[in-house]
Amino acid sequence: MEQISNDPNLDDAFPRWLATTKLINPQSRNKNTSAVAIIGDSKKERDIGVAQGFTTYVLQKDEIMVPEIILNILGLKEGDHLEL
Repeated sequence: MEQISNDPNLDDAFPRWLATTKLINPQSRNKNTSAVAIIGDSKKERDIGVAQGFTTYVLQKDEIMVPEIILNILGLKEGDHLEL
């Protein structure tokens, strides 16, 4: 892994991982839904200009972006906690 991380040809590479997951309202566990999680480095993507027009906010380690429709399904609002 060290060789790859030091390769100057990969400076603008940005890994993303996709995973099927289940989102759960921890206060009401019967409110849940399946989802596909896209996991990436939002700071690196912002810095190299990936997905221009998308928010430039850099997510912290304990944050995720969830579409409002999913929050509605789970009975949650922005800022609430959910289980992934």
